[in-house]
Amino acid sequence: MSRPRSAFTLVELLIVVAIIAILIALLLPAVQAAREAARRIQCNNNMKQLALGLLNYHDTVGQFPPSGQWPRYVQGKHLHSTNEIGPNWVISVLPWIEQQALFDQFNLSQNISDASNVLARGVALEMMTCPSDTGHYVKHHRWNWTSGNWARGNYAANAANGHLGGQATDPEAVYGADSPGWKDPLRRGVMGPNVAVSLKQIRDGTSHTILLAEVRVGLNRRDPRGTWAMSGAGSSALYWHGWHTGQYSFGPANGPNDPSPESDDLSDCLSIITDFGPGGAAILANEKMTCRVNRGQYGQAGTRSRHLGGVYVAFVDGSVHFIADDIETTAHCCSAWDRLILSNDGSIH
Repeated sequence: MSRPRSAFTLVELLIVVAIIAILIALLLPAVQAAREAARRIQCNNNMKQLALGLLNYHDTVGQFPPSGQWPRYVQGKHLHSTNEIGPNWVISVLPWIEQQALFDQFNLSQNISDASNVLARGVALEMMTCPSDTGHYVKHHRWNWTSGNWARGNYAANAANGHLGGQATDPEAVYGADSPGWKDPLRRGVMGPNVAVSLKQIRDGTSHTILLAEVRVGLNRRDPRGTWAMSGAGSSALYWHGWHTGQYSFGPANGPNDPSPESDDLSDCLSIITDFGPGGAAILANEKMTCRVNRGQYGQAGTRSRHLGGVYVAFVDGSVHFIADDIETTAHCCSAWDRLILSNDGSIH
């Protein structure tokens, strides 16, 4: 009479382990896809809430808030200094997105970069972050604590298809209501520097004009991109992110997730690269988050995300849509992408 077996043989155990491994390999992509789908839904909902907050702000104030404010701006100066900035669109809209307490923490009699605002600007806002992105825990620091502690965010205002600041003789310059870039209907967006439009000034249709679009957070502490309380291109606003033919040569970011070398204009570009050590430029290129080393200001930056194939944008009517990376873009105005940026170009699209 044979005795009953009390355990698996080694071969049987290996077979079971192999089957489990195969099942895990088969299920992992599905699990990852489900997680990303959930992250995308959250990202979409965040943008929807921000757009509704901006519309409520508009109903109260009569126009949208500027993307950024430079109270002591002198005409002809590039608007990149973090030492002279007032509240940007995110700070302005805080009371309309149930963040009155945080708004009250800001000392608006001082620059947002002032040490008195170091704690308020370092608050992580869940509504401002897209969970598909990574690196939110790495706050932006320029030199030290008092000049740093800038929390990250993933949503930026559609400012203009012109560069931030410049001379009155520069046809692409956008620095306020009287700037040539803002007066040009082929460059004006919605929330510019020191200026913004009202709904009645958006002649192309609120369902066809971008209000907000995604940005990715900076790749290291020096990288200011995706910084919710900071004004400027790439941090919380989009500038010259469409057609690029003009008097001056800026970074070529044109359309969602533009992979061009030297795509964004960041005054700290060299510091961003060297902070990685050897191979820093290759890291930025691999992430499609390049910047132009020889620029002296935050003049231009485009929309980016970690979603496969495109970015989410919120239109002025409050709707949120996914725009594919392969949307039509051109060097000359006006492509399908350009038409979505412009608020008064005369084309209902």
